[in-house]
Amino acid sequence: ADRRYWAITPLLATTAGSHVAIQTLWAGPWLRDVGGLGRSAVAEHLLIMAMAFFVGILLTGVVADWFVRRGVKLLNVMIFFTLLYLSSQVGIVLGINNEFMLPLWFVFGMLGQVAVLAYPWLATQFGAAQSGRVHTAANLAIFGAAFSLQYVIGAIIELFPAAASGGYPPHSYQVAFGVTLLLQLLALAWYFLHLRLLNIASAP
Repeated sequence: ADRRYWAITPLLATTAGSHVAIQTLWAGPWLRDVGGLGRSAVAEHLLIMAMAFFVGILLTGVVADWFVRRGVKLLNVMIFFTLLYLSSQVGIVLGINNEFMLPLWFVFGMLGQVAVLAYPWLATQFGAAQSGRVHTAANLAIFGAAFSLQYVIGAIIELFPAAASGGYPPHSYQVAFGVTLLLQLLALAWYFLHLRLLNIASAP
């Protein structure tokens, strides 16, 4: 029932949820059908994305702490890296490949879970008595979004006729990933509409 939770949770759910949905299920088919990579090359790219995810999780807190110690609000750090994450998706949706394909997916993998920076902020807002409850609610929203987006992306892609090889046309991924990106941008707009409320809240 708290407005602060609903001001930020849609952004957490759509960004982190889209990362889980795409990296765990649809990145491989994209690399095959849009990137034109063979099976071994797809596997190599997915491995690099997994390594990027690992590096991103390890460094997120360290980098955020560095900025916070210099007077930057934690949520502002989150938004900055979220914008970089969304920018990587713009390149993927536009079908930029060749020499830029792997860097875009690397950034996508590394920054896909930057929404975790909202968790300590939420803890400061709701206190020790309720932080477990609010974090569980945020987790539920993120994984609910992930599973929903996995299904929606697949449903959109399957609206297009499959190729003889069994893959799908690049345009199908462009539309499906574009819809996912649009949902995240709408959630970002919702966040900015409530920016005054979030700034008033006592946050680091």
